[in-house]
Amino acid sequence: MLEFGYDRHVDIRYGIHNLNPFDCQDPKRPSSITVGFVGTQQSISGAAGWMETCRQPVERKESRKYNLFPAFPGFNPEACFRSTFVTDQTVWSAISPGEFERLRFLGSHNALIEAAVGLFIQRIGDLREKDVDVIVCAMPLELIGLIAESGSKVASDGSANLDEEDDTSAASTFDFHDLLKARAMLTGLPIQVIRPATWDDQNKGSKLQDRATRAWNFFTALYYKAGGVPWRLPRHEADISTCFVGISFYLSLKRDKLLTSIAQVFNERGAGVIVRGRCATRSKDDLQIHLDHAAAKDLLLSALKRYKREHLNLPGRVVLHKTSGFDESEVSGFIAALTDLEIDAYDFVYVSSSFNRLYRSGYYPPLRGTYLELDATKALLYTRGSVQFYEEYPGMYVPKSLLLTQERSWAPLKDVAAEIVGLTKMNWNNTQFDNANPITIRASRQVGSILKYTAEEDKIEHLYKFFM
Repeated sequence: MLEFGYDRHVDIRYGIHNLNPFDCQDPKRPSSITVGFVGTQQSISGAAGWMETCRQPVERKESRKYNLFPAFPGFNPEACFRSTFVTDQTVWSAISPGEFERLRFLGSHNALIEAAVGLFIQRIGDLREKDVDVIVCAMPLELIGLIAESGSKVASDGSANLDEEDDTSAASTFDFHDLLKARAMLTGLPIQVIRPATWDDQNKGSKLQDRATRAWNFFTALYYKAGGVPWRLPRHEADISTCFVGISFYLSLKRDKLLTSIAQVFNERGAGVIVRGRCATRSKDDLQIHLDHAAAKDLLLSALKRYKREHLNLPGRVVLHKTSGFDESEVSGFIAALTDLEIDAYDFVYVSSSFNRLYRSGYYPPLRGTYLELDATKALLYTRGSVQFYEEYPGMYVPKSLLLTQERSWAPLKDVAAEIVGLTKMNWNNTQFDNANPITIRASRQVGSILKYTAEEDKIEHLYKFFM
């Protein structure tokens, strides 16, 4: 279940539509969002025009699965978000198509991407003094064509599958979306990247979502980036306060060292905070990536100290999700950090993909949330699967299970698994139930793919909205 403004419900879009966002009664919520735009005049006009149409309801996709494809109720003060956006040409900063055309002669893909990002960052900088809340970066067709011509096989819209593995491959091809996020973060303004396939139904780009679903995902993310809280995980008054921490690894841009990224979901509101960790190494014994004792202790201490700065107190319990197994040095380092802070309740969980499949009678895959306990410390969990509320499996491929391995346990493994199912629903970019990994893991991978474009001396933002 998720908690919304006036009640709880299992579905994100039903909850927002019928129960309003969680913070609907908070006077500090974003009831009016000032949106700036960067792109060519044509791409800005296309994106802004599409957003204008979304002030009013967007019809649902024709389907017998009513709950799977609901209509978008519109983004206006009378509709469910109880919010609106304001914009005009004084907060539009256009790039001439000729400036992109000149990039054609730079000679390499990476030089092209870096120069294209520079054009956007220059315009974003022009809007810093104009009190905008979020900047929409409308990718022009000219740029998409140039990226395609460069022969890059790297997604330029941040659509890489973050549910698969950490970014530790040897490839060094720049990604437009991730480099733009890294550079824009240094301006202190959250951005939202939008492609022509989102606003133009005639565009031949890949469109995997219907018009209403696109609107749901875009405006939910916009509301969150402007400071809103669309939903949260319920927490009983008797429950111990818990901080969820996700750790994953990425390779530096020079490809010479493995670094640690960490993304926290502080609490049930999903307030994500980012901390950059030290270097890690790949073990010759198990071929997995690990931190030494000092790096593990330092990473968790830094994370929890930032937690305390945000919340003025420490959590009663820490749950650590990691994308590789725990070795003795890491475990001792993490426990040393928790001991220093006098936190005695903690769970260390290794979250990995599993090739074990479960089957049930009938046509559809296992239900989302299906759980099979293998022994006292291991279990299979389906975070993708058939959803009873949808009467459908919403994914495109046969779902895989996750293998959960509990290295240190305070809570029962079944309860830890239930928390992971809940955390898969804390992705503010997606309003359907088709995220395989909890937001702790997904966000830390997303952060790593962006942090690799930053230098150690760069002052990074610590809020997740700058990375999503």
